[in-house]
Amino acid sequence: MEFLSSPSSFLGFMGFCIACGALGEISRLKNKLEGQDLRIAELEQLVGAQSEQETQLE
Repeated sequence: MEFLSSPSSFLGFMGFCIACGALGEISRLKNKLEGQDLRIAELEQLVGAQSEQETQLE
């Protein structure tokens, strides 16, 4: 690979690779957080429904 022959080209290529990896990790973490937000919303609904049932039983 001739474009990697100089140190500055090599460092630029490595920076590009690191940036791409970081963007992939950010995307993965964002998806994980969105999934957790959905799970939290589901749990909040369940807690609300349980509280409502307990209130009706009293």
